[in-house]
Amino acid sequence: MTQVMTDSVLSNGVGKLTSVSGYALLLDEDSIELREYALRELNTVVDGHWFEMAEYLASIENCFEDEMFPSREQAALLASKIYFHMEDYDEALKYLLSSYRLFDPLDSSSFSESMVVKCIDEFIKVCKAHYNNTNNDHSDSDIDIDHYLKNATVITVNGLDSRLEEIVSDLISRSNSNGRFLNAMGIALEARRSDLLVKILKQTLEGIHNDNLAQFCDQCFNLIRHLDSNQFRFKSYKILIKLIEEKVTYIEDNPSLKTYCECLCVIGDSEKLFTILMNLSNDLTNFSKAYSIAFIIKDYENVTLMNNIISKIDFHLLGVSTKTEVEECKDSKSENQGQSISNDRLNKIRSILTGEAVSELNLQFLYLNNQPDLGVLEHIKNNCDQRSAISHTAIVMSHGLMQAGTTCDVFLRNNLEWLGRATHWSRFSTASSLGIIHMGHIKEAFKVLSTCLPNGGNNNNTSSNNNSTNSNSGGNALGGQYSEGGSFFALGLINASYMDPKAKEYLLEKLRNPQRNEVLQHGASLGLGIMGFGSCDTELYDELRNVLYMDNAVAGEAAAYGLGLVMFGSGSKKAIGDLLSYAKDTQHEKIVRACSVALGFVMFSQSGEEANELFQQLNSDSEHFIRYGAMHVLGLAYCGTGNEFAMEKLLHASVSELSDDNKRAAVFALGLVMCRNTQQIPQVFSLLCDSYNPHVRYAAALTLGITCCGMESPKITAILQSMTTDSTDIVRQAAYIGLGLLLMQQNESSNDKFTCIRQQMIKTATDKHEHIATRFGAILGLGLMDAGGRNVKASLFSRNEESLRAQSVAGFSLFFQFWFWFPLVHCISLSYIPTYIVGLDDQLRVPKSFSMQCNSAKEKFDYPKSFSLDKNEDKKVVVTAVLSTASKKKSKKQKSIVGDTGNGAKEINDSSSPLSASKQVNDEERIKTELSKTLEDEVDTKMNIEEKTEKEEVEMIVEGGDSENSKGNDKKSNSFVLNNPFRILKSQEQFLEYIPDSRYLPVLPLQKSGFILLKDNKPSEQEEYLFTVGQDSNKDTISTFEENKETGKEGEESNEKKEKNDDEKMFDNDDGKFEEMVPPETFEWQG
Repeated sequence: MTQVMTDSVLSNGVGKLTSVSGYALLLDEDSIELREYALRELNTVVDGHWFEMAEYLASIENCFEDEMFPSREQAALLASKIYFHMEDYDEALKYLLSSYRLFDPLDSSSFSESMVVKCIDEFIKVCKAHYNNTNNDHSDSDIDIDHYLKNATVITVNGLDSRLEEIVSDLISRSNSNGRFLNAMGIALEARRSDLLVKILKQTLEGIHNDNLAQFCDQCFNLIRHLDSNQFRFKSYKILIKLIEEKVTYIEDNPSLKTYCECLCVIGDSEKLFTILMNLSNDLTNFSKAYSIAFIIKDYENVTLMNNIISKIDFHLLGVSTKTEVEECKDSKSENQGQSISNDRLNKIRSILTGEAVSELNLQFLYLNNQPDLGVLEHIKNNCDQRSAISHTAIVMSHGLMQAGTTCDVFLRNNLEWLGRATHWSRFSTASSLGIIHMGHIKEAFKVLSTCLPNGGNNNNTSSNNNSTNSNSGGNALGGQYSEGGSFFALGLINASYMDPKAKEYLLEKLRNPQRNEVLQHGASLGLGIMGFGSCDTELYDELRNVLYMDNAVAGEAAAYGLGLVMFGSGSKKAIGDLLSYAKDTQHEKIVRACSVALGFVMFSQSGEEANELFQQLNSDSEHFIRYGAMHVLGLAYCGTGNEFAMEKLLHASVSELSDDNKRAAVFALGLVMCRNTQQIPQVFSLLCDSYNPHVRYAAALTLGITCCGMESPKITAILQSMTTDSTDIVRQAAYIGLGLLLMQQNESSNDKFTCIRQQMIKTATDKHEHIATRFGAILGLGLMDAGGRNVKASLFSRNEESLRAQSVAGFSLFFQFWFWFPLVHCISLSYIPTYIVGLDDQLRVPKSFSMQCNSAKEKFDYPKSFSLDKNEDKKVVVTAVLSTASKKKSKKQKSIVGDTGNGAKEINDSSSPLSASKQVNDEERIKTELSKTLEDEVDTKMNIEEKTEKEEVEMIVEGGDSENSKGNDKKSNSFVLNNPFRILKSQEQFLEYIPDSRYLPVLPLQKSGFILLKDNKPSEQEEYLFTVGQDSNKDTISTFEENKETGKEGEESNEKKEKNDDEKMFDNDDGKFEEMVPPETFEWQG
């Protein structure tokens, strides 16, 4: 044995082990000391000799299984390391748990790091399975949370190895003590362990000062928001709220107020939010915070939450007004004055929550910062097939999406003759596009639609009957019933964010029209549905149901959509029963399909047994459009949850369904379920994009664009770009629309393929040999790319990207139905969210002097370059215009040579000397040679210019290029200043900072998007305001801005023309030939 040991230790170099067979043979010895010695030595060299030790695994395992052997843990650790190197991680974990006392999770070896990950994954897997199996509706109640906080109860997880729990608990404790509490929180959140979450938060909060509490709460909030389980996410927010309340005595003065209120918005606690708003509105110094919190509540767009707060405010104002009337008799003037100020603040808060103030501000921002590229539409209009009604409709729709909310319809006004070619339902789409353009223009809604509404939109009660009669007997002069129906739809789009009582009564009256015009009812039903979104208004519900029961295919389809929108997310059993029973009774496929989609609207965010039962009931029906509704029910009920049951059912339906319509619906619903997990979406949908079925590929491309709007993802861009060459026209259509959504608010710097894709879409849109479906998709994609004047994004989430935005989900779902009905394209505008920062003072005025600094290159977040027609024309056409200064000098030299030639010839002819005859011939030959040489040089110059222009894009060679280069260098500076109000992108927020020592600073320092309430540090100085919310004097502000803007444009155009004329005069003489300007003569100044 000694000889074997000696042979195994012998080496080529000093101390270098060549074989471990000598140590391994000691494992079979009877001596305990020898076996312990062998295990210790083998553990030190296992990383380099594991392949040799694998032959002795049986001996190592025998040592572990010997219960009398004192070093069993050493044997288990060695076996774990060998299995790890053999990549059998399950066995490695099994033996690791038997030696957990010897395992150091903080060791830097690859074995330790990999096994820590394996332990955490196993811990999360077991705990999550236990949570899903034992979870019930009362597990996240306040009583349960209070129980965790007071008693520090430890959750017992069935099937969890205590040794594994000890390893993970030790790892969490070490991370928390080292200040890496976010890592520890991540494990607790993924494992659904609320007891560990409470423990981690309590330990961390004990060592945090109030000054750092806001940053801590913000980090916790951002970590919790990424949970895919809605129920546990709400529970985690409630835990955070309780701990903040324990830490802070008066939350209104604490920097963590913003995060605290955001948590309350997520869980929908209207009582606490109302209390905060009341306390802040009565505070003389902090009342502007109340406006800021109101804007945050509005950003979450929880209709139920906002309605509850508004009703509480109304009740309070009603009680105060009654009390004030009594006090007025007692001459308590000072108290009444203070109460009046408080009421004024509450009214402003109410206007914010109802959306009236937000609509005004959105309208002003989108108008002032409007940057559309209308040259693209003009180019497509002039080069597309003029006989195609689909191309005509696509351009009008694209223009509406491009100018959404900007109130700018210049393109339509400049092309009225072309616009008049629309007929029938194309007129409906054209009129409804005005609703997108003027979205939010609530006060002037009837005025802007006066050319389309019956009798100019006069909705007085005395003439309502006459209006109804006229609308059916011919209507207005711009299209009759189709433009009138489209104007009703447009009226709903204008009031999408705020239900105007006047507009509601007007549409209801048109809906009750006894003459029952299906086109008008179609437009009015859609308009009322959008206007009453999520309101559960019984009057709207009854009227729309009456239209549905008329069993008219056109009107009934819109009425079913309207019913679903009004009852959106309510889970009403009555609505479900009405829609389902009528879908089975009617014979119209349009109504069946619309009722099926409406069932999904009613079940939005109603995940649970009710949704599963309804899905099973619909999915087992023989009618394929009833099963079509099953997909929408599952997708909308589990929207954003990442639920495995829903994903499994939808993936199965996308493969096994017999109907192509249902396959498309299943893929779209799958995207809704997975919309929070943006990292997993490309992996799943890249497989669906390779499906043999073109309808699956179509839905996958469109859903990729919907779920990843504006995302800077080269992988998704490559997937969609490759699908633009698909053999099926509908797939190419969806790919272009998906690219339009994906490239929203991107430019050449953020996406190197942006210009290439844009040029490809323009080429496809004008290619008459391309299929009309593909051209339709390319035109829509271009409109979506520049949506809202390039100042909005389409998103399934609210501005803070935390909560699902119900209105966006409805808008995308209706947009997806444009496969069956083109006018539903307009509904995608419901998902538009302006991306801005608007600074407001405590009087809700927009100060002009507020600005922020962005510490990044300007071109990274700048608007993309506008379309240039020169780049799409034949390069050879403009060759003569492309002349450098050098070529002009050569041209001048040529003219002088020609002049000299003429003079020389004249002199020769006049000469009478016979001696000059031979010289004349020689001079003529010399001049001709020089002239031909000069002309050849000129031709060479032109040819070089032609080659250059053919090889590159056409670029005008202009004098003064150095100044342009200097401007380009300035543009690439590392920082720039943004003036109020300005567009801001999500990726840009990290580079923003408030300018120190400036006049205005935010009341909530961590806020860097949306509406920011400002504190004026120099109130005594004068200020110029761009806009004031709710001010009557600004009633015609938009028209004034239009006049100023048009005047400015005309002034710029006149200046450009003047400069152009001056430039032409600089180079032209009286004969119209180019000539260099002669510098003035020198003179002496005698002042």
